[in-house]
Amino acid sequence: MKHYILILCLVISMPLATLAQKYKHKSEAEIAAMTPAQKVDEWVNEEVHHEKYWETDKQTELIRKYVLLDGMKAVPRLTEIIDEYDPTQFREGKGNLDNRYDVSLELLQFIDNQSVRLRSAEEGRKAIAAIERSIERLRRSKYNTDPNAEYGRNDIVKGAESIFKVVKAVNYRDITIQNTLRFIYKIRISDEELAELSDFLVAHYPDYPSWSNSKLTKDE
Repeated sequence: MKHYILILCLVISMPLATLAQKYKHKSEAEIAAMTPAQKVDEWVNEEVHHEKYWETDKQTELIRKYVLLDGMKAVPRLTEIIDEYDPTQFREGKGNLDNRYDVSLELLQFIDNQSVRLRSAEEGRKAIAAIERSIERLRRSKYNTDPNAEYGRNDIVKGAESIFKVVKAVNYRDITIQNTLRFIYKIRISDEELAELSDFLVAHYPDYPSWSNSKLTKDE
């Protein structure tokens, strides 16, 4: 019995290993030379590859660094990917469309929190509108009705709704500012005041998410 199990495992694992070997990372110089749309595709493909083969490495962080430098220039390609996603029209898992949608939303959130606020420019507002349209498609799909959707993918609806709520109003960087004022400077501002501050910064300094880094700290 042990021999049969060993052979079966080898047969199953060989195609995965072969495919993984064919996947090669771009160098930093190659990534830097890409157009904003190409960098987005590279990041999306990298993330989808990791989800498929359960791999992790620093390549996604490297690609993301250059996407964040592009900022709003990267957003139109992400909008295209989100608009392509229609779970009411294709079979679950076809062409990695589910994962491509997921990671594209994630990258938009990275841009909004670390580079430039999406709602500050027309390109970003189009992306936000695309997210809203995609949520309506999700609500019409089985992901919103079938609790047994493969891998619990019905949660994708809640995830998309959460990101939509954040990018169209107060985001995590805004909350970090609120926490910093309270924790470091002992200044408390209400959620309403935070929303006003966020609107002011978006209108006058839309790249403020890139001004500084954040860190975790213990609040006693």
